[in-house]
Amino acid sequence: MKLKMIDNAIDSLKLVKEYFYDYTTGSKHKKDNTNLELTIIFLHNSIELLLKSILINENGLLIYGDLSKNKLDDGTEMRKSYNDTLSLYEVLIKKEEITNLITTYCSIFDVDKRIQIVLTDLVKLRNTVVCLNIDESDNFEHILITIYESINIILDVLCEDLKKINNYFEYDDVKDILEPLVESYNNIFAPIQ
Repeated sequence: MKLKMIDNAIDSLKLVKEYFYDYTTGSKHKKDNTNLELTIIFLHNSIELLLKSILINENGLLIYGDLSKNKLDDGTEMRKSYNDTLSLYEVLIKKEEITNLITTYCSIFDVDKRIQIVLTDLVKLRNTVVCLNIDESDNFEHILITIYESINIILDVLCEDLKKINNYFEYDDVKDILEPLVESYNNIFAPIQ
């Protein structure tokens, strides 16, 4: 079995649809924020993997951290100590936060500063959910706006680049998954372009 990064991103998008739909339709008791929390976690995961996929497609080196000669030599030595069971990819891939990927993506593709702000807000929101949990009394409107705007970024910004990577994005599959989640929001606010 072989799973590609983009396949994992698509799986996460499907889970976003499931959890966010359940949350917004009230399928479970409204005091249970589990579906909202899982929506945030999987939305963050999918965007991270989508950004990595786009950057790899542009230039495979963009997702790596330090590519200096010393780092490459250290990676080679580390692989030898693991009897070459580690790939150079595992040794060199960026381990730092997604914010570096967001900055790299926004810089290379010259996207609007607003997109970088929304994606950074999603990172903060995900970190809050994972580390501290959320409370609906915490600027709840901002939580929902961040989710809606992040989904719109996938639909309106990332999809064009993703069509070059995977034919799943060439068809209306992604739109069929995500557009119903943001229809009411898009009627009130214009989608991010």
